[in-house]
Amino acid sequence: MKKSILLFFLSASLIGIGNCQTQDSVTIAGKIDGHSKFSEHQFVKAAVDDIVAGDQIMFMSPVREEGRFNLKISLDAPQTFYFVYANQHVTVFAQPGDSLFLTFPAFAFEGESGDTLAEDFTIFSGDNRELNSLISNYIAYKFPVQHEFYSSFKEKNELQKEEYKVLFQDYREARYQLLQKFIAEKKEVPDRFRQWATFEIDYEYGNGLLLYWFQHIRDTFPDNWFDFIKKLPLDPPGASMSGTYKSYFHHLGMFRNRRFSSAEPVASMRKNKENYTGVLIDSIVQHSNGYARELFLTHMFGSAAGHPASRESHVPFLPRFFEEVRDERCRAHIQRIYGLSEEAAIPENLLEKLKRLEVPDSTREVLPLLLEKHKGKVVVLDFWATWCGPCLGELKMFYPEFVAKFKQDDVVFIFLANTSPKDTWQRMVSEFQFEGEHHLLTNSQYAVLQGLFQISGIPHHVLIGKNGEVVENKASLSEESIRKLLE
Repeated sequence: MKKSILLFFLSASLIGIGNCQTQDSVTIAGKIDGHSKFSEHQFVKAAVDDIVAGDQIMFMSPVREEGRFNLKISLDAPQTFYFVYANQHVTVFAQPGDSLFLTFPAFAFEGESGDTLAEDFTIFSGDNRELNSLISNYIAYKFPVQHEFYSSFKEKNELQKEEYKVLFQDYREARYQLLQKFIAEKKEVPDRFRQWATFEIDYEYGNGLLLYWFQHIRDTFPDNWFDFIKKLPLDPPGASMSGTYKSYFHHLGMFRNRRFSSAEPVASMRKNKENYTGVLIDSIVQHSNGYARELFLTHMFGSAAGHPASRESHVPFLPRFFEEVRDERCRAHIQRIYGLSEEAAIPENLLEKLKRLEVPDSTREVLPLLLEKHKGKVVVLDFWATWCGPCLGELKMFYPEFVAKFKQDDVVFIFLANTSPKDTWQRMVSEFQFEGEHHLLTNSQYAVLQGLFQISGIPHHVLIGKNGEVVENKASLSEESIRKLLE
């Protein structure tokens, strides 16, 4: 099921390429001038990309008296991430062990996301103050050009493939010119900023072309249309200084798998499940190297772990994975999700963690109250929003038939909407053709649950067993997975 990824086209991660570093924490303290204790937004968050897991990790902290906050996040390499408050965000760079301080007025975060750039109003102090200020200024500087280009993105997506590619090439060149103008106006900028900004432009270009291919996946593309892939190296020093690198790498992996899987005789091999996993590993090893190869293999095994049939076919090849992959973070990730480590044997009790959070009772208790109401039943939580296209596709096309399969069983479907106008939500709920329990979360309630379940995109599904324990977070819904919980 396709997800509507949060914080999509804007810059995000600066995860360093190379050997695994010791994980450390970063402290972000600060003050929101003009913050009201009566505001519906009572939490700050940090959205940090994890390139190994191919996911986004959420960290959260309440806003205290006089608008002060103190947020700790875990980093194991230098990177940028999003600091989020209300409907806006600030792009922040940090290294393991850094301490930063942010100050900004509350009005900078008002309105819909994208209406006002919070970067314009943010004052940085502490570690990496100068680089953060420069990145912040540049994001605000390029925003009008970027916003204008993507404002009619759906119309651009209807262009013929060659026209679309030329359009993105022109946009890339315009971004280069804008960057040079910005640098000239600043007169002196560090090499690290130049490198980050250049990668940001290059991988946004590649990512945009791959996304077009996904939207037209049934069309025939000439081989030279993909010449940009050879020109965008995957493993140069510092390549992941750009958040668009993570998106590009993710979509390139999907592209490679699709093209490989549809090729003969691999397609027939896949259909008959004749050593398909081994052949796919051979292809990755043959056509990639360095850290990029290890990430491709990690994403391949990580993706398979969430689907029973694929997981079963990948388990015999785990020794091959550990033979090819030496990076400690990649190895630890696969060990954990395949249950090969002690950590995996003792999963974290998310609902117990919820009880310990430093949040108001009215915010913390919304989920326990819902679960108590349906004690002894299997519960499916679905997080969605009225503006989320993939969510609406599920609600209209998937759930009517899926929910009906469990009409005679002790299964409850609870749909938790967020950041949605109440009247729009009520109208949509009244039109759904299936049975379920619907709730519209407050912003504070959603912030708590977003942090608890690490919701980086919606729709997001959670399976909860009859005993009230979280069985699977970020679940892929299937009849088989729910039937097992009913046994």
